[in-house]
Amino acid sequence: MTAQLSSRIPQACANVMELLGRQPDLGSPVLLAYGWPRDTARDMVVLTGSAPQIDQEWFSVGAHNRDELFELDLVVSVIDPGWTQQETNERAFVLLAAVEAALRASPTLSVAPGVQGPVIWCGIKPQKLTVAATPEGREAFLTCVIGCRARI
Repeated sequence: MTAQLSSRIPQACANVMELLGRQPDLGSPVLLAYGWPRDTARDMVVLTGSAPQIDQEWFSVGAHNRDELFELDLVVSVIDPGWTQQETNERAFVLLAAVEAALRASPTLSVAPGVQGPVIWCGIKPQKLTVAATPEGREAFLTCVIGCRARI
């Protein structure tokens, strides 16, 4: 028997990672990680495990269902010693486009055809691009949020 969770966040995170793992543009050498990895790579997509915004409301008076709105933090990081900052930034947005394609293909985060996923809808939006020149090379650090609505 599966335990009933008080949030759809754990299943949403698991499904996001599975969907991203299926994207050909996010294959090797891109490191996909749930939580900050111990070892880093030049190209990384990290679902941090943080949900900075969570809101739950009862669906109606006396109902047993709740609506849940939440955001999941996602980071795209690209470091390259040989590229210009423009090329590094462009690579970060190419990886973001692959993430967006995976989420658009399954807006309920369903990992099985014909099966409702853990959310009613989700979408992604970039929030901040941070750039740096480090001893390792040019870096682009793109922070995003995946906004979700679910019913518990």
